[in-house]
Amino acid sequence: MAFDLRRAEPGRRSVLGWLAAIPAAIFVILAIFIATDAGPVLDLDDEVANWAYDVTAGHAGFVSFLDAVAVIFSNLACGIALALLAAFALYRRERMVAIWIVASGIAAIGGNALLKLVFQRDRPTFVEPLHEIGGYSFPSGHSAGAAMFFTVAILMTIILTGRGFKRRIPVTILGLLAIGVGASRIFLGVHYLSDVIAGLCFGMSVTLGLWILLVTNATRLPHGSPSSPARDASVWPSSSTRSRSGTSRSSRPACGSSPSSRVDRTALVRDDGGRSWSRTGHGRAARRGRPDHRRRR
Repeated sequence: MAFDLRRAEPGRRSVLGWLAAIPAAIFVILAIFIATDAGPVLDLDDEVANWAYDVTAGHAGFVSFLDAVAVIFSNLACGIALALLAAFALYRRERMVAIWIVASGIAAIGGNALLKLVFQRDRPTFVEPLHEIGGYSFPSGHSAGAAMFFTVAILMTIILTGRGFKRRIPVTILGLLAIGVGASRIFLGVHYLSDVIAGLCFGMSVTLGLWILLVTNATRLPHGSPSSPARDASVWPSSSTRSRSGTSRSSRPACGSSPSSRVDRTALVRDDGGRSWSRTGHGRAARRGRPDHRRRR
C-alpha cells in the first residue's frame, strides 16, 4: 500500500481549487448574514432548532447517543487521530503530507475558536435544555473539526487506494459521517443550522486550501514502504525483463542505441493502481524483451 499523491490529482487542476473555493464562499455568505442579523436566515435557524428539539426531547437514549458523538468527535479526539495520521505519514517518508495534516488541524480548530470570538453569537436556548454547554455558537466547532478530519481521511484514502469500490465506499462513508456529526449538534440543541453549515464549509475549505498550497507541488512517484522500497520504487526492472542469457536489458541495450536512450527504452513504470507493469520502451528489441542481435552497418 504505497502513498501515491498522483491519485488525488483530478483530470483538471482547477477542480481542487473549486472544491476549496465553493465552501469558502458559502461560509463568507453565511458570516455576512449572521453579522448583519439577516431576518430570513435567523427565522430559518429558529424553525429548524425548534423542530430538532421536538424530535430529540423525550428520547433519553437518543440524547445519550448524541452526547457520545460529541465526545468521540471532540477537538481532543480529532487531535489525537491527526497525530496518529501524521506519524504514519512520517513513517512512510511523506513529510509534506504530515505537515499538511498538522497544519490543517491547527488552522481549522484554532481558526474556528477565533471566529467564535469575532461573531459572539449566542447558542440556542430552551426551557429544558438537552445539553448544557458554554461558549459561542457560530461557527460550530464540532462541525469544523469533523469536516477537517474527514477531509483529511478522504484524501488519505484516495492516495492509499486504487480506483473502484474499495475507494468509493469508504469515501462515501466518511463524507456521510461528517454530515452526521454536524447534524448531531442541531438535534442536541447546541447549534443552529447556519452554525453547522458554516463550520462544515470552513473546515473543508481550510483543509483543501492547505492541500493545494503544501502538497500539490510535492506530487511525485510513490516512495513505497520503508521495509520494501525497491518494490514500490518509481522505476525498477522486474525479473520478467531479463534476457534469455540471464543479463538484464538495462545492462545490454539494443545495438545502435545511444547511451541517453538506454534508460528510456527499458524503463518500467507502475500504473496508477499498482496492479501491473507496463513497458514504455520502443523498438523491436524493447517490445520482445530481449537484445537486438542485428549487425551494425
